[in-house]
Amino acid sequence: MTGNAVVHELRGRGLHVATVQGTAIFSFGIYHEILVFAGNCEDEPTKLTGRQALINNQTLAASVTDTTGLEIAFGRRWSGLTLGRHQAAVLADIPKDAEIARSLYLDLDDLSSTRVDQLDETSCEKETRT
Repeated sequence: MTGNAVVHELRGRGLHVATVQGTAIFSFGIYHEILVFAGNCEDEPTKLTGRQALINNQTLAASVTDTTGLEIAFGRRWSGLTLGRHQAAVLADIPKDAEIARSLYLDLDDLSSTRVDQLDETSCEKETRT
């Protein structure tokens, strides 16, 4: 069971282009994105800090986006055109044959308290040396 999580937050104003889980998002206005990654088996959180490095190397547990203004999105997760405000929260896909128990605690006002607890067949086991 792991209880650590890595959170990547991005805020922007103006023109913004992003890709998340196969969806391309073009927005003009205010953009806010929170990506939550399941922690790894190490005692300390991952040293990866860049958005793309995290997406490529960590398990994405959830994403939250909030856009105010004009948004055009198309892809696997959703497609559409919004003029106004669009909020979306998406839990990451679990492979079809996998058996995973995962809980997510996410407080958008206090991202430092974010936790991802996961119990699956690849649970972390600590070695003990005598």
